[in-house]
Amino acid sequence: MALYKATSADGTGPTPSENRLRAIIDAEPECIQLIAGDGTLLEINAEGLAMMEVESADVLIGKPINAVIVPEYRAAFADLHKSVCQGNKGTLEFEIVAFKGTRRYVETHAVPLRNEADGTFIHLALMRDITQQKQAEQKIREQGLLLDVSSDAILVRNIHNQILFWNQGAERLYGWKTEEVVGKNVLQLLYKDISSQLEDAYLRVMNTGEWRGELHQLTKEGKVIIVESRWILIRDDNGQPKSILSVNTEITQQKQLEAQLLRSQRLESIGTLAGGIVHDLNNILSPILMSVQLLQKKLPDSQSQQILQTLENNVKRGANLLKQVLSFARGIEGKQTIVQIQPLMAEIEQIIDQTFPKSIICQTDIPKNLWYVRGDATQLHQVLINLVVNARDAMPNGGILRIVAENLVIGEHSAQINIDAKVGSYIAIVVTDTGMGMSSEVQQRIFEPFFTTKEVGKGTGLGLSTALAIIKNHSGFVNVYSQIDRGTQFTVYLPASTFRDTHLLSPELESVAGDG
Repeated sequence: MALYKATSADGTGPTPSENRLRAIIDAEPECIQLIAGDGTLLEINAEGLAMMEVESADVLIGKPINAVIVPEYRAAFADLHKSVCQGNKGTLEFEIVAFKGTRRYVETHAVPLRNEADGTFIHLALMRDITQQKQAEQKIREQGLLLDVSSDAILVRNIHNQILFWNQGAERLYGWKTEEVVGKNVLQLLYKDISSQLEDAYLRVMNTGEWRGELHQLTKEGKVIIVESRWILIRDDNGQPKSILSVNTEITQQKQLEAQLLRSQRLESIGTLAGGIVHDLNNILSPILMSVQLLQKKLPDSQSQQILQTLENNVKRGANLLKQVLSFARGIEGKQTIVQIQPLMAEIEQIIDQTFPKSIICQTDIPKNLWYVRGDATQLHQVLINLVVNARDAMPNGGILRIVAENLVIGEHSAQINIDAKVGSYIAIVVTDTGMGMSSEVQQRIFEPFFTTKEVGKGTGLGLSTALAIIKNHSGFVNVYSQIDRGTQFTVYLPASTFRDTHLLSPELESVAGDG
């Protein structure tokens, strides 16, 4: 115990070596304490007094050291002290409350000192204030939580495009966990190829410090998504480019809705134009048809009749075509009643069985508890016929044609699936084929009047445009999903009727009253 109990030869005061040791200990910038086995304080240096906010050691010497320790840390400190008094070293972080009320985080390094007299150990503690470090760590954790709470994908890469940071928003958007992507090349991970747009974006951010624009990127599953991306250049203390911070917001659904809106506007313009043309063509065809009918009466010979009949048939065919165009341009209107979907589907299934090639297998799943639809049964029949005929033509070598109907409630979130969707109850009719499928370019145009991929003479290009007009007139909407060589799926959503008007379900003919 001579280290801190040394005295002069006559026992009257500290020795010179003790004074030197005290000066060395007091000059130490960390708190040094000697703690007895019973947990009371034996010695403390000047830095320790400052940390405890006392003027004299007399306030502390002989008192339990755990008096300044925050209660929730006292058990852990007691375990450490017990271990040290058994000859073991240890470290611990805990909080203290000084005598003037200042709360501090401290880190202690505990070392056992052997008492030569009885072989026991006392506790030498070297404590340093880590409050600022803890506050900085807490701030970093809070900032990290803010970044993770963000729905945006936030990532940082160095100037060599290696990923340094990847938040939880990026994990949710792209599907890769942080440990899977850190250190990898972001260009190889998120892009099919290096486009000129990416090169221009990199040059722009390096020259001006920022860039923003839209990018097509890949997820872990290989799905292509569209993001609105903002890049910010981060520099080091010397002003040299260090890394690039990217904040990416997915706008895939938004871009799809914009495309639907543009398509709707384009179809509306085409419809208006078609309406004007139809009127002019009707004015041309009407006198032709009248003239043909007059000539049929004046030219009775068989050769003339045959020629005139051919002419009449073609004029009528043209008139029917114009009628379809006009109905599309004006918007389909008709008498609406309460319609049961199940009988309609049964009729469609019968037509398929009787007229479609036997190589096409028809599967239906129509529940008996389907809700009702308020609409025109004839027009809805036309929609279904158009869809199944298109499915038949997409399977020239045969396949499976599946027709499914179900009750569906669309909520606030689901209403975003289509620009025309509204919250409410719907009947969804799904027509699926296993045919040749369609490219994304074709899908963008299938509802345009006169657009067709069929051979000349096998399609007018008005089937789907008319079907769409009918569906919209019934306040419904349609979604299409198709892949090349993997088939096509049309889903028609029709609002369910909110009530059952039973006398409209099976109208009876009124008896005609005579006059006697």
